[in-house]
Amino acid sequence: MRRGVEVRLGPDDRERLEAVIGSGNSPQKHVWRARIVLLSADGVGTMAIQRQTGKGKPTIWRWQARFMAEGVDGLLHEATRPAGKPPLTAAVIERKAGVRAWLERHKRFHFHFTPTSASWLNAVEGLFAKLTRQRLKYGVFKGIVDLQAAINRFLAETNQNPKPFTWTADPDAIIEKVRRGKLALESIH
Repeated sequence: MRRGVEVRLGPDDRERLEAVIGSGNSPQKHVWRARIVLLSADGVGTMAIQRQTGKGKPTIWRWQARFMAEGVDGLLHEATRPAGKPPLTAAVIERKAGVRAWLERHKRFHFHFTPTSASWLNAVEGLFAKLTRQRLKYGVFKGIVDLQAAINRFLAETNQNPKPFTWTADPDAIIEKVRRGKLALESIH
């Protein structure tokens, strides 16, 4: 915790935060925010909170400050960012032209665009993030063989207790989004 910053909890706040952590239905971001505040209130230092939550100092400080300013509701509230497209600057246009020129010179390379809402891709990215956090980030590998062994051990351990991906998206909603996207693309060309 920053020097001079003290997080104080009333019994109701502590009860609410512990309920967030204990609920199997709480979003994970709410769980780690609640953990940060509870650990802070218990006098745990920033470095120990980092180790226990896997979050960086700026994130810890942000949620300590948000709690002190807005209470538990501030931790559970999702701040929205203003909508809008970033300006198309000359540097961006030049960079796009450079990428296109490079692709023209290197015909064997192709870009494949995947929608950001592709659930299967999110699951794969989650697996790689977990591998990086739990096995690779602080690992010391003397060579490729050691690295491969660490990855294979991680996969074997993960597969011992599998947690299957459960599809929750409505197929009709997906088909409707695809239809709208196709119409939007067709209107551009």
